[in-house]
Amino acid sequence: MKVLQILPQLNIGGVERGTLDLSKALIHKGHQSFVISGGGVLSDELTQCGAKHYEIPVHIKSLRTLSLAKRLSETISSIDPDIVHVRSRMPAWVIIGLLNASKKTSSCIYLSWSLQFSNLFQGYVIC
Repeated sequence: MKVLQILPQLNIGGVERGTLDLSKALIHKGHQSFVISGGGVLSDELTQCGAKHYEIPVHIKSLRTLSLAKRLSETISSIDPDIVHVRSRMPAWVIIGLLNASKKTSSCIYLSWSLQFSNLFQGYVIC
């Protein structure tokens, strides 16, 4: 199984540690782990455990992040993940927009962050 996690950066914190731990567990069980982030101090540890890291500046919290849509779309298409876990709001807005526009994914989309939700996210697993 291919699992893609998307988060702002791989610096020290709970989300980052959870991303690294999940990647290690997936690889240990024989799955493939992919991460898209803006990089950070845990990037090397992530790749050393066998995960594939794509450094894309999804940590920028501005409308400029929307300009990453094409690059994210191409990266996600090349991975062709079974599960996409988006761990932050801004990347989620871009990813949901891409998926709604293309309707070309069979991936299970899992979103997790603290936010009041709207109808935009109907049909997605949100925790």
